[in-house]
Amino acid sequence: MLMTRAKPTAPARSLLGHVLIQGGPSDIDELAALSDRSQSGILLTGSDSPASARTLIRRGYSGSILLDAGRYAGNSRSLGSRNLDPRWIDHQRALGAPSALTDSGYVGRGDHKSLVNVLSQAANLGPGVTALLPINPSWLNNDLERLRAEIRNHDVPIAVALEHRADPLGARQTMSGLVSLLQEPVPVALIRTDVSAIGAVAFGASWSAIGLRTSLRHIYPIVESSGVHAPSMSALLPAALSFLTLGKIAAGYAATSDDPAWICNCSVCGGRTLDSLLYRPDQANAHSFEVLLDILEHTTRVSVGEVRRQSWRAQCASALFYFDSLHLRGLAWRQTANLKHWRHMR
Repeated sequence: MLMTRAKPTAPARSLLGHVLIQGGPSDIDELAALSDRSQSGILLTGSDSPASARTLIRRGYSGSILLDAGRYAGNSRSLGSRNLDPRWIDHQRALGAPSALTDSGYVGRGDHKSLVNVLSQAANLGPGVTALLPINPSWLNNDLERLRAEIRNHDVPIAVALEHRADPLGARQTMSGLVSLLQEPVPVALIRTDVSAIGAVAFGASWSAIGLRTSLRHIYPIVESSGVHAPSMSALLPAALSFLTLGKIAAGYAATSDDPAWICNCSVCGGRTLDSLLYRPDQANAHSFEVLLDILEHTTRVSVGEVRRQSWRAQCASALFYFDSLHLRGLAWRQTANLKHWRHMR
């Protein structure tokens, strides 16, 4: 029996310009507290996410909650050639999610079959569905036109997650491909990222999501278990628009302690210097996301289009200037590559 393809709808208005915070079911208390802002919400990742979302709703959480099955991640990840589960969509519709993300598998380099499989099934799941595309960054490089053609052909909203061992948008060609993708007529979102979530919204993403921790800020390639190390706790250095480990922040402060930019006046820090987060790591995320959502509000306060893009470029240029003014290269610090690329995007 042939399925009738439903015309996808635009994303719920409540998501437009939002930056969600992405975490797992064990993070729900922290996620609820951090996302208590008008332009935020929660993206829960993992197979147990529906139950956790119901818990949040019972507790009175009124923000947007989206679900990501996370089948594409880890050494035993599923591939995009595997069938999508309509029940995963049903769970999200029952929760009243503003958009239902597909439980897609990973779409590797040149895996055209998986790409078409995810998009075609998503288009047939009815209105309000967003095709989650967990992709190798080569799709935003050599295969960009093929990717864009399939997106136009299937005419379904997409949410992109990128694979890389560090920062997928640290490569200028990949970022250029993402910016091109954001010009497509269908709604495009970026998930599992970092500060670039705000850049994506500035350049036309319908919404985006920043990972609560480093492991949720991109898709890690498959690696041998012996080579996996737990990442250290990180926090946002506002003047540099970058997440840095708490140890690195403390070392930077020790080298340039007279610079007033180390003082943070967010409600969490209350005028303390950022090196103090080393001794209060449980407050690092609260500091980071308060500042990030303030930056989002500042960025989206200006009109959509070139003015907003220029605002983001100016913020990136300022962050890079600050980095250089502190002479942090003497500590073997390197400028955040994605900021350099955002500064030159058009």
